[in-house]
Amino acid sequence: MSQDHEEIIKSALDRMQVLCSKSEKCSGDIEEKLKIYSLNDNERTGIIESLKKDKFIDDKRYSKFYCRDKFKFNQWGKIKIQQALKIKGIDTGIIEESLSLINEDIYYKVILDLAYEKNKTLKEKNIYSRKGKLFRFLGSKGFESDLIYKAIDEIL
Repeated sequence: MSQDHEEIIKSALDRMQVLCSKSEKCSGDIEEKLKIYSLNDNERTGIIESLKKDKFIDDKRYSKFYCRDKFKFNQWGKIKIQQALKIKGIDTGIIEESLSLINEDIYYKVILDLAYEKNKTLKEKNIYSRKGKLFRFLGSKGFESDLIYKAIDEIL
C-alpha cells in the first residue's frame, strides 16, 4: 500500500470522526459517506469498525434516537420509522427494540390528534369519503391500519 493511499485512509477516518462527533450517525450513513474515497470494501469496513470501537457510531443508540425523534417531531408511525431504518441498514432486532420504547398510550393519542386535526380541514361531506381520506393520510404517516380504523371510528 502506497504512502498516499494510507494518507487517504487516515484522512477518511479523521473526517468520519469529525462528522460523527457533530451528529449521531449509523454505520449505513458512514458507509455512504466513505464512497467518495477510493477505498475497497475491507478498508471501509475497517474504518467503520474503528469508529464503532471508539464509540463514534453505535447503531443501537442511533436507532433509539431516530425512533424517538421521528415520532416526537415528525409524528411518524412505526411502519414509516421501521422502513427508514431498514433503508439505512439497521438490523431488524435493533429496530424492533427501539420501536418498543415508544409508549403505546402516547402513540395512540398522536394518531387520534392527527386524525382530529385532519378531519377539521376536510370539506368532504360524505362520511365514507371522509374516512377514506383520513385513512390515507394516517397511512402515509406510517401508522398501523388497525389503530387507524380505531381512531377514525372514535372521532367520527
